Amino acid sequence: MTTKLKKLPGPDNFEVILAKDFKGYYSSADPTTIEGDVFIRGSQNIYKNIRGNIANRPGRKRYDDEDDTATNGIKAGKTWSTSLGKHLVLRSQNGLLQVWSDIVTTDTFVWYTLLSGLGTDLRFVFDTWWNNTLKKDQLVFVRGTDDFYMWSGGIAKISSTTSTTIVLSATVASSGFNTSSGSVLINGTTYTYTGSSASTLTGVTGDPTGEAVNSAVIQTVITTTNTPADGFDNDFLKVINNQVYIGSYNSRLIYISEDDDYLNYTVPATRVAGDPELLTLDENCNGIGARQGKAHISAGQSDWYEVSFSQILVGSTLTEQTFVKKLPISQGAAAYAHEFIANYNDQIVYLSKDQQVRALGVFTNLTEVSYPVLSKAIATDLKNEDFTQGQLKVISEGDLGDLIYVIAPNTGTVYIRQNKQALVRDGSIRTESLWFAPFVIGIGQIDSRNGTTI
Repeated sequence: MTTKLKKLPGPDNFEVILAKDFKGYYSSADPTTIEGDVFIRGSQNIYKNIRGNIANRPGRKRYDDEDDTATNGIKAGKTWSTSLGKHLVLRSQNGLLQVWSDIVTTDTFVWYTLLSGLGTDLRFVFDTWWNNTLKKDQLVFVRGTDDFYMWSGGIAKISSTTSTTIVLSATVASSGFNTSSGSVLINGTTYTYTGSSASTLTGVTGDPTGEAVNSAVIQTVITTTNTPADGFDNDFLKVINNQVYIGSYNSRLIYISEDDDYLNYTVPATRVAGDPELLTLDENCNGIGARQGKAHISAGQSDWYEVSFSQILVGSTLTEQTFVKKLPISQGAAAYAHEFIANYNDQIVYLSKDQQVRALGVFTNLTEVSYPVLSKAIATDLKNEDFTQGQLKVISEGDLGDLIYVIAPNTGTVYIRQNKQALVRDGSIRTESLWFAPFVIGIGQIDSRNGTTI
């Protein structure tokens, strides 16, 4: 006679319930005390996708097909969406500064060298400056020396040549070249020109007739030494209202250029709007951000400064006064470094000296600037991380919302905060913010080119 077996007690008697309201990644709290539907310390490479499901992070592949022969990796990069409609990607590696272009064959991209022999000083910081004479933007950049660099973005290919002319595949102006004079690089050889007409560079010195048709023609980088000052380490810059702000990690000085001449830093006896200026802060500088059209400069361990200008009439002369307002902040809440300062909506988002992600701005129910911590959930992870040579970047990722990337290249770890906003039926805004479990990717910097994160 047989009998029906009873259900045996034991560890297999449990009910599986799918998480319906994933609340992100928490590493700082005791796992036994926090609410459910979260990932805890030790989780990696998982996130909440656009469908609301928990998923493995997407795989990554090389954005370019060219083998990287660098021994120390890429140290800095920039995606420049020019005023002429181009999307130029730059990188520094192996003593070189290069630009990625498909100018010769459409959709076949090649890295072209702009500068070589740079040694180990490859931590470039870039921004764009508007040339009102040429009616186009130009790329300005520094790398921790007293050199100042500008590149016009000129790229084309040869249609034909004579001993004194180079005819380009498009007009000189629309290709991004300086129209009055300059120099170009073709297959490793530099040629100068004294003028232009339509698509032709004229007054070319150095006979270019030996260069093959369809060869790439690249405007050379203009390097200006001892700018803004001899021996000043230009570690970072920021263009605000078309004035270039330059700072150094080893100095309390901030140089500000003239608004129509990025190389003029001489402060006149009587300043008017747009004139150069020189600021002296209380501590050495950490970096520069911008909010509501004003420069915000971090220094030391606990300093943020807001810079503003006011025009007043002195006698019959209209002059401009500079106001530097020191903002109240706690010890350790200054910015970690310039590359860790970004913008999100009307706020500055940054990694602080105590290695927490903070926001600088005015928030609901507050009437003055505040610096709330955004990384409480992962405070322990960030505190113990190595962010040397890293970056903080905010990129809009479509349905995923706005993502704050905090990159630690020496450990190969990327921390990502997701901020999503949606308009609901009653007309209010619903906001969701959470941290992904750390992504182990092994990158140094991140950017976006024409809507694609690279």
